[in-house]
Amino acid sequence: MNTIAPQLLKRQIWAERVLWTGFVVFCSQSAPACFELLLQLPAAELARCLADPKMTEKGVKAQLAEYVGRQPSRSSLPQVTLDALGLPA
Repeated sequence: MNTIAPQLLKRQIWAERVLWTGFVVFCSQSAPACFELLLQLPAAELARCLADPKMTEKGVKAQLAEYVGRQPSRSSLPQVTLDALGLPA
């Protein structure tokens, strides 16, 4: 995942519908292993991904918010990312 992820983000996978759908399915099935990858998405795409039914039925947003809340590096995340997760600054 670590070698493919930067390529997917550089390609802006969210702009390619079929690839984006596969990405969302992959993340929904591989959580929590995909959390660092999800946090690399632009905030708008992170919010879109977390709102997908495949993600909501598995509670990925709550799991990711809990994960971020435990991280000492949380303060380095952009506010828009924290907003997408429903977390305060």
